[in-house]
Amino acid sequence: MPPQAGGFVSDLLPMGYWLSLDHRLKQPDTGAPPKGVVPNLTYRLDEGIETLSTDFGEQLARWGQGEPSYADCRNAAYSADDVVDVPRLPSGAWFCARDKAGHLAKVRLDGVDEDKAALRLAYLVWK
Repeated sequence: MPPQAGGFVSDLLPMGYWLSLDHRLKQPDTGAPPKGVVPNLTYRLDEGIETLSTDFGEQLARWGQGEPSYADCRNAAYSADDVVDVPRLPSGAWFCARDKAGHLAKVRLDGVDEDKAALRLAYLVWK
């Protein structure tokens, strides 16, 4: 049986910001995060390409179009310090994410808000 999950959260992640999935906190990608908070995903420009990446030992697994279950995310093929080329992703693409403590989340890319230079994400964290 999977651990308890909160509800789905929909959020905008602006360019140059990181997001902590389990704390539902986002901040500019400058300086150190608050004590006890670990950024999971960062949206930035990398050599002129919009990327979604992990920087602090978290891991991503690209899942594709179907919504992954807890078991899918637990058994996914993770990559440390993964960098995702955002323009190549279709809206509705799914990822599994795992933090250093082993918490799992499923993340869906709902598109790019060009006016706000932000990614539209929806995610659910299992604790």
